[in-house]
Amino acid sequence: VGGEPSVLFTERSHHVNRHKGEVCFPGGMVDASDASVVDAGLRELHEEVGIPPGSVEVLGVLRCDWSEVTSITGVAVTPIVGYLGAFEDLTLDHNPGEVRASFTVPLVSLLDQDNWVVRDYSPPVFREQGAPRERTIWGLTGYILHRFMRLLPSVAFGNQVAQTDFARELSF
Repeated sequence: VGGEPSVLFTERSHHVNRHKGEVCFPGGMVDASDASVVDAGLRELHEEVGIPPGSVEVLGVLRCDWSEVTSITGVAVTPIVGYLGAFEDLTLDHNPGEVRASFTVPLVSLLDQDNWVVRDYSPPVFREQGAPRERTIWGLTGYILHRFMRLLPSVAFGNQVAQTDFARELSF
């Protein structure tokens, strides 16, 4: 956004059955018509915020610890990582039945450890300093985001993951 690498989030509508008003990534369940989890993610992105699948460069699938994911959600989740290019060139069209709003967070803020609360036996929580309380990122979204940030080569969270591990953790 404005030339600064950022991550897109949505705030769930109050019309959905569960997790009303919570911050999440665009996405949802795999349908019978989806050829893969990647196709499902791209379809859901289009349904929720109007970004066509052809506008996304899919970078890979983020590998997660399934026991950790199911302990948070009770279901298996497969995060798809994509690049949208110049955000200003996109036209967002929120589906009001699913999405109340969308927003981006600059990567530099996500890399600031002062914006994170990380405790044992609890998903990480991210809240950018000065951001409204409703933009707190927690639960499964916090877990996925923190896992992704830890995998950024040589920069995120004190280089906890070696650069060569990035390709192994983000793959097809």
